[in-house]
Amino acid sequence: FWLKPFRDKPLPALARKNRSISLKLMVRTHALVASVWLLAVVPFVTSVTAASEAEPLELALAGEDGACAAGAGDECAMSLLQLRGELLAVEAQDHSWWVQPGNPCLCLFDVDRTLTGKQDYTIGCKKNEVLEPHIHDTGYGGGDLTLSELAQHMGTSACGEQCTLGIVSASSDEDRFGGMLDKLKSIVKGGPMKFGCQPSEKPTCAEGIAEQYGFQLKNVYFFDDMMANVEYFRPMQMNARQVACERDPWSKGHLLGLCGATPAEASLTKGIHTCR
Repeated sequence: FWLKPFRDKPLPALARKNRSISLKLMVRTHALVASVWLLAVVPFVTSVTAASEAEPLELALAGEDGACAAGAGDECAMSLLQLRGELLAVEAQDHSWWVQPGNPCLCLFDVDRTLTGKQDYTIGCKKNEVLEPHIHDTGYGGGDLTLSELAQHMGTSACGEQCTLGIVSASSDEDRFGGMLDKLKSIVKGGPMKFGCQPSEKPTCAEGIAEQYGFQLKNVYFFDDMMANVEYFRPMQMNARQVACERDPWSKGHLLGLCGATPAEASLTKGIHTCR
């Protein structure tokens, strides 16, 4: 009320200028506050949504574990694997921010002898690394988890520099869902992981991930050490490449890779490519 005598009087030029500056500052402050609010709230909402979807899967998984304790056999193990795969897919939604227009491509990797090498074998694979402390890897005879050169230096590859990363694996061994799983998640930067995909089903699994996250099939690249697994992609619109061309002489028919993939092999080359 004490300003009333001055309210109807014209403001001096300096006062009008100061009021204009104050209004501009107020608008910019409000815009900054709104931006900070969005950055804080949107990830929280995404996380809550993913958590609410994951809860029933976690409960179902706990129930399946109890049933499997009674010894239901291979079918139960596969049921567990499928549940875990669904849970991982829901958890991956919490990281959906990494699927941006700046990442127009999707690179999907097999695990055994692609991201890993022959367990404990570094004499012939000098660039591979046996993790310390040791993590047990049950694949192909078992041993200590040994990372391929690619797994250690994913960020230096074309895929690591330009694309979203993920995993498509036929692995169905429950022992692998321990420390090894955490390591795999870190290698693909929290990207989508699909387990229990039999060799002939790997293209379907890859296609499902691409559709879920909005990638064009022509921009999907799959990497596997086994030639047959790469050949399954031939009728599809996706790209696939056989890696780890040095064969494991101790594997049946020399079908397996020995040292795993290298960063140079994780390239964005179009088409289907095998070692021979």
